[in-house]
Amino acid sequence: MGFRFQKRISISKYLRLNFSKTGASISIGKRGLDLNIKGDQVMGNIGLPGTGLSYREKLTPKAGEPSTPSEQTITQEPNRPNRALILIVCFILFALFYGFLKMAGE
Repeated sequence: MGFRFQKRISISKYLRLNFSKTGASISIGKRGLDLNIKGDQVMGNIGLPGTGLSYREKLTPKAGEPSTPSEQTITQEPNRPNRALILIVCFILFALFYGFLKMAGE
């Protein structure tokens, strides 16, 4: 079994810097629901806090790997926005809206 190293620094309530042996990343979101961005890779995390149960999915393909089976063949399809970019934008908008509602209620 190998050694692991992790260090998290909170920048704000919903933004953290993460450091590990393999490099640095940024996490956006609250406990139980966040996006982790490291280089050009984006991971989505959903979990039940306090239970140890979670689900993690890579939202961007590796370099050179087709993102969908249809991209394995050469086709003339119109350019569509990246799914990960759309999810990140929606997540940030949701976090801002949630924060606005929290401040309005106080």
